[in-house]
Amino acid sequence: MELKSKKAERKSSPAWKYDWDPVRWVYLETTLKSRPAYIGFCDDDDSLTIYLHFTRIRDSKGNWLDYDTWIEKYGALPGPGYPFGCTAVSKGTITKIQEIEETFPGSTGRCWVCGKQISKGKFCGPEHEGLWRFIGYDMEVFEPE
Repeated sequence: MELKSKKAERKSSPAWKYDWDPVRWVYLETTLKSRPAYIGFCDDDDSLTIYLHFTRIRDSKGNWLDYDTWIEKYGALPGPGYPFGCTAVSKGTITKIQEIEETFPGSTGRCWVCGKQISKGKFCGPEHEGLWRFIGYDMEVFEPE
């Protein structure tokens, strides 16, 4: 009986009906107690999994951690081993999806690549802007300032 309820929960996730095609920043809430929320740049999904780059993860204590800090503190995350803080989130665990304005994480003045605090713009330096352009994200979301 419990197996059926878990299957129903997976199928009721809003992720199954969401249009993942456009490249964008998203905020996700999940059923996972250790990782109840994620913020990341979604550019890929397969039938069961969403891949987020430049990921920020909220831990069970409510702290937001960047990908590298999470690994140092809690250990490895599920993911395909791609660079740029990429992690995988199962569609079946997602309970809420919210698109984030293109300026994320700029509301607190942070570099889009490393999360370092900056006083203006979207990147902490030309290396990270170049990296963003190199991986092709500028084609869909980057607008010169």
